[in-house]
Amino acid sequence: MINRNLFLWLYSIASLGVGASESFTESYTITQADLDAGSVLNTATASGNDPDDNPVQDSDEATVEAERQASLSVDKSASPLTYDAAGDVITYTITVTNTGNVSVILMCMFVYIYTIVLHNNHDMYVAIYVLC
Repeated sequence: MINRNLFLWLYSIASLGVGASESFTESYTITQADLDAGSVLNTATASGNDPDDNPVQDSDEATVEAERQASLSVDKSASPLTYDAAGDVITYTITVTNTGNVSVILMCMFVYIYTIVLHNNHDMYVAIYVLC
């Protein structure tokens, strides 16, 4: 686990009698890095001294898990929509959108271009070119 953010809240309690307690409330705003990491860990530590000036301390943690959803959307269009001569050029526009709530890394997009060749009006061959 990597600590991406560190927030520190400091409070002072003059004295805490037997059985007494103090409560504090703080808020933290989730970042994209928190979503990508998958959880936020918060640790609270209280420390002080007893009447003989000996240190006393205790800690507790709360982990909140992210609901991560990785998702991609690919939209493709071609222009023109028809061709009628050798040398015509088709331009493809491909848009990839991250539709999830986490970053997508190491992404590779495959584009398949199909070419159909008729040979003696009988056999059909299909060549597939993969671009990455």
